[in-house]
Amino acid sequence: METMEMDVIFSRGINPYVLDPSKCHRHPEPPQEWPSKEAICAYVQEVRSMVAEAVKMGGISMRLVHFVVEHERMHQETLQYMLAQETRRDFERTYSSRSPQSNEQRNGQEKHVGSMNGNGVPGKRNTPNVCVLPGEITMGADKCDSVFLWDNEMPSVETFVTKAFLVSAQPVSISEYMEFVKAGGYGMKHLWEEVDFPYFKEFKWPATWSYANGDYYVHEPGITKHWEEVANQPVYVSLAEAQAYSKWAGDFRVMTEEEYHRALLEDGKTVFGLRDGGWEWTSTAFRGFPGFEAMAEYEEYSVDFFDGQHFVLKGSSPWTHPALIRDSFRNFYQRQYPYVFAKFRCCKSVANEAAPRAESNGSNPHYRYSCVCACV
Repeated sequence: METMEMDVIFSRGINPYVLDPSKCHRHPEPPQEWPSKEAICAYVQEVRSMVAEAVKMGGISMRLVHFVVEHERMHQETLQYMLAQETRRDFERTYSSRSPQSNEQRNGQEKHVGSMNGNGVPGKRNTPNVCVLPGEITMGADKCDSVFLWDNEMPSVETFVTKAFLVSAQPVSISEYMEFVKAGGYGMKHLWEEVDFPYFKEFKWPATWSYANGDYYVHEPGITKHWEEVANQPVYVSLAEAQAYSKWAGDFRVMTEEEYHRALLEDGKTVFGLRDGGWEWTSTAFRGFPGFEAMAEYEEYSVDFFDGQHFVLKGSSPWTHPALIRDSFRNFYQRQYPYVFAKFRCCKSVANEAAPRAESNGSNPHYRYSCVCACV
């Protein structure tokens, strides 16, 4: 296959709709026969040499260099998602060959675990306990010659979170989510969006987990651990799973993108892990800010995913390159996509008249833990 042909077939990734893979954004037609691994490696080496020479000769702007490098770093992280699934697959193949599981074991239908009360409801530790008051926020950033930004990060937008809200100080942990799994949460239809339930009821647990010999295991790229070894770490799930858990835990919800930015005022003080430990799901559909302009170099980069199916994630995961960790950066995935290393925390709106008054800088730590007020 010629270099120009590979330029076309590798010009865009393919991101089919999770619930209906026949639907997909625009992309090059897949070839009837993919090039060999050797041909692809040779192509990559050739293109890298061409780009390096162009940079050396001043034929490519530094903006384009940053564009290419950041985009590659994104895909280096998504490759880690694939490696985690490969680790899971290899683990399950090994256990399958040792001792086949019964249907009851595969379904993982244990009913009692951890801190649930007699009604199968989680204990208070899942309850949002930090009150964040209304106030101004700034999202995005303005174009700057010295810093590369993606088009969906621009322009800077000043807006206002109009309602107080309660949010959990910590993201939901593996042990907390285990309660949901063992309570049969994946089989509780009333917790799920109608379109999600048929898909996720077959999962039974998160995509990076396995059930073998009567117990659960959690997988990272190249590493498998018994769930109790990582019980306090954030659980990685899709937005659909996060929303089902939040509803089960107390009719809670997931923060919006605006609320995330407001909560950042408390990061490291009363709310923890917003910027790291796993991408943070928001319930905000991915779209451009007012004044959005598609980047000329890759017009479809964001626009093709302003489809109501993709939602904004903030922060970073342990596999995110440091260059991508900035408050303006907006990741985006379909709400049913189960493989991203993404966490969440429970949230609930608060009646403003019940919330304590904020100081002028909106950061009085004394009232935020003690906000016991009317939720709506």
